[in-house]
Amino acid sequence: MTEPTSPERFNELDLQPEVLQALNDMGFETMTDVQAQAIPHLLTSVDFLGQAPTGTGKTAAFSIPLVNRIEPGTGHVQALIVGPTRELVQQIALEINQIGKVKGVTAAPVFGGERMYGQKQRLREEPADIIVGTPGRLIDHLQGLSIDLSRCRIVVLDECDEMLDMGFIDDIELILSYLPQGRQTWLFSATMSQESLKVADRHLYYPEEVRIQPQRHSAEVIDQYYYIADEEDKLQILKNLIKTDPDLYGIVFCQTKKGVVELTRKLRGRYPVECIHGAMEQSTRELMMERFRNREYKLLVATDVLARGIDIDCLTHIINYEPPRDPEAYIHRIGRTARAGETGVAFTFFEPYQEWDYKQLVKRIGMEMDLHPDSTGAFEAQPRRRSGGRGGSRSGGRGSGGYSGNSQGS
Repeated sequence: MTEPTSPERFNELDLQPEVLQALNDMGFETMTDVQAQAIPHLLTSVDFLGQAPTGTGKTAAFSIPLVNRIEPGTGHVQALIVGPTRELVQQIALEINQIGKVKGVTAAPVFGGERMYGQKQRLREEPADIIVGTPGRLIDHLQGLSIDLSRCRIVVLDECDEMLDMGFIDDIELILSYLPQGRQTWLFSATMSQESLKVADRHLYYPEEVRIQPQRHSAEVIDQYYYIADEEDKLQILKNLIKTDPDLYGIVFCQTKKGVVELTRKLRGRYPVECIHGAMEQSTRELMMERFRNREYKLLVATDVLARGIDIDCLTHIINYEPPRDPEAYIHRIGRTARAGETGVAFTFFEPYQEWDYKQLVKRIGMEMDLHPDSTGAFEAQPRRRSGGRGGSRSGGRGSGGYSGNSQGS
């Protein structure tokens, strides 16, 4: 693995003046570790394998060299980016359009939840240099001949582990079959599972590699607490947290869409709160995100659709009203706070029968959580048996989540 001398500032890179001007307009000066190590590789004609934790500037690490290498206005797609969720796809396209504004490079997002006809019309009337899309909708366009990748030179698989967890492996393979031989392939992910490495082995040719490991001190700026409480007591604990901290601005995570809707209904009217989940119309989700960023409400109740790829500055709290189904999701959830050197607080609610889940989570993440001083509950000596599984299972494994390592769709 080749390790070039890493620059520290963007103006030390071999970037075109138009790209540097756009970065300056955006206030970008000093690079993060993944940007400093990855961008010099990506400015050359190599395949690439990159691993970096959430919140480390991974999107800019591939967007900047991509814009630098694109020739604007050719009328055909020169690069493709595949991401797991609508929100991440929109965020990537927005960042690329900002970086490419001066140079004239454009990116078009395509995702489910919008009418195909409208997307086809936009692509036809405003040809984009870069397409950013979710796997299912990209296949719709490719099979409908509304996107032509025959002259695409670079493909980026972003959050590859997440896409594989969501069951998109066959979709990814199908999408890659539409791309020409001799293209460059860049694979990025916050984690690097064996499945992702198998994809890399099949599609990357002698890739350069950069791996930025999670730094323990970045988690230490997040105060991590847990409560032990029965289901019927969790709502009052949450209300107390909201009332006692007037500066609270955060996300409450639930496992399911139904849980999100029910909790939001119980809070709405007394607290400035809204919700977002995968079953919402895309326009509604965009409106909710915009209002939340503008702080029209201080609490957003969400499924794990928000756990990856969403940049919201200055979040003070992450509240896991229901513990995540796998430890990796926990890291991504709490990674929404304490960004860019800020501090944050994470609370996780466990029910008394979930001691196994708690112990497995602490073991797998390699971090300690402190029992909150106000927590009056205790784990049960013997977990209650529930129909459908062993040891209190609600979903076929031990505990409420079983930590099977498979993220659920949101």
